[in-house]
Amino acid sequence: EEHAEKMRALYTVSCWHARKVENALMWRSYAANNSGIMIKSDYKRIVKALETAENSIQTSTIKYADYDEDSSIRFGNGIHPIIYKRLFFSDETEIRLIHQVSNKMWVHDWSKEESEDGVYIKINVEHLIEEIRIAPFAPKWYLDVVISVCEKYGVSAPVLMSSLA
Repeated sequence: EEHAEKMRALYTVSCWHARKVENALMWRSYAANNSGIMIKSDYKRIVKALETAENSIQTSTIKYADYDEDSSIRFGNGIHPIIYKRLFFSDETEIRLIHQVSNKMWVHDWSKEESEDGVYIKINVEHLIEEIRIAPFAPKWYLDVVISVCEKYGVSAPVLMSSLA
């Protein structure tokens, strides 16, 4: 476990829901206060958006497993905590973008980063975003605010209410 924790500290991860349609469970989990947004994209768009990144990014679908029964999980493998999750989470249908920040001495000095919570990676947002969806029960003013922010920062993707609204 100590080895896995050290490995985890050397990576940053961006998690993406891989279903083609919205999911009520994901809205409840990640936008419980009805003020969330969803960026709709697809794998090709993500890869295209990352072409301009200076950092190396790997992608992986998450493997959902019964940790007690699945003998293919080798817990000594440092990447496994990043690409495996318990079966309980299988509704997430997750894809992860993975960036290894360092492999020197099993330590990364996060205090030298712009943020200690992760690494900023420059991407082409226009290539990434197909559309933006607003949480199903968000108030109308929230939609207006998101549209205004997109206009201010030149995001041309359509902004729509969730199809679950």
